[in-house]
Amino acid sequence: KKWTPLHCAAAKGNTGIVEILLKAKANVNAEDEENWSPLHFAANTGHKKIVEILVRAGAHINATCKLGNTPVFYSNANGYHEVSKYLLECGATLKQGALQLLIEKLRSVLTTRRLSHIKTPKIVHMKRHSSDVISPYSEHNDAMILTTSEREVTPSGAYTK
Repeated sequence: KKWTPLHCAAAKGNTGIVEILLKAKANVNAEDEENWSPLHFAANTGHKKIVEILVRAGAHINATCKLGNTPVFYSNANGYHEVSKYLLECGATLKQGALQLLIEKLRSVLTTRRLSHIKTPKIVHMKRHSSDVISPYSEHNDAMILTTSEREVTPSGAYTK
């Protein structure tokens, strides 16, 4: 799959190996066949410390894979909200396509249940706020609200507790 040792270490969350590889001048922005960088792997698997190291080493924060998704898309899609928060604070953006996928996931959840019978924090929160989208990944009472601009999703007030 054209993974480099840095891809593997980032995916496994091996901080020590990542640091050694970067000191040895490993390409922080190397891409595999799907255009995934080590940052994609670290974000996808929720390894915040690795994400921080890669960003400090110059990883392209808005690098897109063949599907057009950035690392913050994958961290958000997999429920790693602390990783998403960090990436957004560093300037990452969610493109409109990523927003569409989140909307579709939310619609799928809502069409299988009745809103009046759901008592989870995400639904109560959604009933109280008129935001465009709420992330369906809030099982730990850490709902993430996304608002839309003309072309991109912005993290304004993104994290509430």
